[in-house]
Amino acid sequence: MMMKKIIINFLLIITTALSVLAHSGKAKYHAIIEMDNSPSSMNALTLALANTEIEILAVLTNSIESEKDISEMLKSFFHDGIPVYESSTKEKAIKNLTEIFNNEPDSSIYLGFCGLAKLSAIMEFEKGQFLLSQIIVFENDKNLKSKEIKPILEFLSNNKIPLNLIEGQVLVNNWRNSLKYNLYADEIEKQYKKNQNKIVLEKELVSCFLKENSAFKLQVSNETNNQYVFDSEKQSPDELLNNTLTQDFSKENKVFATFPQDKGVFAEDVQQIMDETMFMHGYSEWRACVITNELHGHLGIYAVVGAKMGIRAREYFRIGVDDIEITTYAGTTPPFSCLNDGLQVGTGGTLGHGLIEVDTTVKTKPAATFQFKNNSVYMELKPEYWDQVKKDIKYGVVTFGMDTEKYWAYVRKLALKYWHDWDRHHIFIIN
Repeated sequence: MMMKKIIINFLLIITTALSVLAHSGKAKYHAIIEMDNSPSSMNALTLALANTEIEILAVLTNSIESEKDISEMLKSFFHDGIPVYESSTKEKAIKNLTEIFNNEPDSSIYLGFCGLAKLSAIMEFEKGQFLLSQIIVFENDKNLKSKEIKPILEFLSNNKIPLNLIEGQVLVNNWRNSLKYNLYADEIEKQYKKNQNKIVLEKELVSCFLKENSAFKLQVSNETNNQYVFDSEKQSPDELLNNTLTQDFSKENKVFATFPQDKGVFAEDVQQIMDETMFMHGYSEWRACVITNELHGHLGIYAVVGAKMGIRAREYFRIGVDDIEITTYAGTTPPFSCLNDGLQVGTGGTLGHGLIEVDTTVKTKPAATFQFKNNSVYMELKPEYWDQVKKDIKYGVVTFGMDTEKYWAYVRKLALKYWHDWDRHHIFIIN
């Protein structure tokens, strides 16, 4: 009897551990960002986007013009699914924060690029109406003594919400962008060159602190807040910028310490497209397409399309693996159903996790709806690409016969071509 209890308890522990590990790719931080459209704020947002440990719940901003500029910037990074709220009045801020808190079950952090005064709306919430684990704000020490700021400090202290204040300026004037496949580093490099090969980090330091807090020293600590400044003895300014922009994709891997990038481990025809494909489409898509095709049993056209679609959906919401629910319209019969293998690998939303379902009530097509929290997006392969696949496959059947070795060799060549040539940012209808 005792042995039976031990075995049952052991199995419960294992089951609990596995359920946690199954979703270990989720973001460490769930962030609300408050900002304007100043160059320093926009750079700070770019640095936050580069941090793979952050899920951005929403951006609050101070004007309609700022809302437009920030939305356009997020779209340029293909993160159309991150909500941006114009919150120029306290009433609007309260309304928007209420929606964010109601939709987010996990504890959040608040990143403020424009000072503490903007936090006054949080004082309208009762304890238990929100979950904030910490607040990081760029703030001048002189402002802490103002009448406007004092009640905010008291409110945060009474609710035991840690407040980290970042101040100062850091001049970066010897930086070289050596980061591959990194849109955010490329954007910062544009600003750096535009400003005659220098950039002064101010509001950007909030994002730097979240990623590289060991590079900052505690200057003041009291009952209401901690105040930090950059410590150049721990990192140079150039290292700080580079380390903040460096992306960690290791959480996408569950078996690999790092995903193989040595050409020698890949088939010869895959080697031929590897460098250009990774350069054009990035690490995550390359990884997803490799794993998809191994799972699929052969290099498949719709399997590749599904992997690209899955990565595009994650990119749209800017989230990691295992966070998304999928309704696929690709059916259960090849060739369209091959899309489903790619969707599962690209998103981590697998059948085993209960995150994907096939809608058999509609006409079969290479399309899917992706649900993330209270937001959803529909994606479908554009007709011109769909027509190209049908035309190429028809040629293969007529020329080589169906299900012959020559036919499958031809399909492999097509899959490699589409994998290399097709840009996930252009091949889908997105609604």
